[in-house]
Amino acid sequence: MKLILNFGREFQIAAIIILLLVSYGYNGTFFYLHFIILLGFLFFKIKDYIKYLYIQKYFTLSIFVLSIWILYGLVITPYTFDKYLHIKYLLVSFFYMISSLALVDLSLEDFARFRNIFQRVTTLWIAINFVLLILYILGYDVRLTKPVGIENINEDVPFSGFLYNRNIFSLINLIIFYIYYFISKNTNKKKTIVILLTLASFILFSESIKGLIGIAIIFFVKFIKNIFLNDINHVKKKRFVIVVFLIILVPLLSKQLNVLHRIEKFYNEFFKDNNEEKISDSSYRRRWLIENSISIINQHPFTGVGAQSSTYFLVDPYVQLLIKRGTIKFVGNEARGTYSHCNYTEIALATGWPGFLLYYFPILLTFFYLLLLRKKNVFIEFSIYLIGLKLFIDIGMVSYYDLLHFIILSFVLLVGLKYSKIDEISISRNNA
Repeated sequence: MKLILNFGREFQIAAIIILLLVSYGYNGTFFYLHFIILLGFLFFKIKDYIKYLYIQKYFTLSIFVLSIWILYGLVITPYTFDKYLHIKYLLVSFFYMISSLALVDLSLEDFARFRNIFQRVTTLWIAINFVLLILYILGYDVRLTKPVGIENINEDVPFSGFLYNRNIFSLINLIIFYIYYFISKNTNKKKTIVILLTLASFILFSESIKGLIGIAIIFFVKFIKNIFLNDINHVKKKRFVIVVFLIILVPLLSKQLNVLHRIEKFYNEFFKDNNEEKISDSSYRRRWLIENSISIINQHPFTGVGAQSSTYFLVDPYVQLLIKRGTIKFVGNEARGTYSHCNYTEIALATGWPGFLLYYFPILLTFFYLLLLRKKNVFIEFSIYLIGLKLFIDIGMVSYYDLLHFIILSFVLLVGLKYSKIDEISISRNNA
């Protein structure tokens, strides 16, 4: 049954989504605002269920697939290091999962509405961050809050909008980039190019390597796909767009933005055996975290140590040095380390290898299923890229309790279960 949203105009819905993004990634007051907004979307889905006393099979199956690893996590709670922390993060993950499903399901009921709302979200996002970027260039700190701990010792930080984490900021821009790229194929091409370039510029100013690679992936895959399908004319048309894109972006990769230097530095420190590595370097710390995470997982292969409990075990040499110097201080037995900064290792640290398989197997199964249906409709093609993006981002980000990743997983799963048998013509005729 279709549920009619009574939010009012599409612009108002877009404003609510922007408010959700503003409150994303914070604790305290912002988290509760974030919580209330998600609860509102969930309320509309529950209202629909109560009204018709019926819940769609695809929605029920989606809940089961996305929560099976959470159920396993709850079962192994007695064997975790910090049981309270473990249950807390699993419950937050479950809430994000079910509210994301509700939000995405409501949005996908009408493709035209989805497209129009998202175009307004993009406009608002660009307008807000363009103003913040100008203020940042003028020397103002535009972040709403600052992180507490070693991340805040060095105040010389790249641009991240109103968010304190530049990787989260970059990821949001990357997802908006992907969605706008796919939903605007038949709209004003000049406007689309300007918007995509603006979003890419935000990612450049954030100096996020993951964001830059994420943009490169979509163009590379599309280019290879067109060559593979022998669509030479299409390749020539796309080549012009790519050349314009590079002409504008390459000059921005200057010494001031520090992007090329960071990529070279990361490669040298992560992949080369350098005895002069600095323990404070990000790449050194990430390698240390991954190596020690695997060691801890192998010691607890079936249960891991519990959700977020890795912070009790992963105290890298740089943090140990700061503790010794008294630069950072802790009270009592609180966690002194950090998480592994990689979702593949972190999900195994939280729930062991069984939890790892229960989390990633449905994602990979959905990915290969959608590949077989890649010519059906634009939702499926977009979902394939989204899964690829999620699997790539997971290399350098812990995402198993992250809202944006649950929205991505909800989208691709609902597309696979609900829209996999709808062709492009029916979507265009009924919803455009």
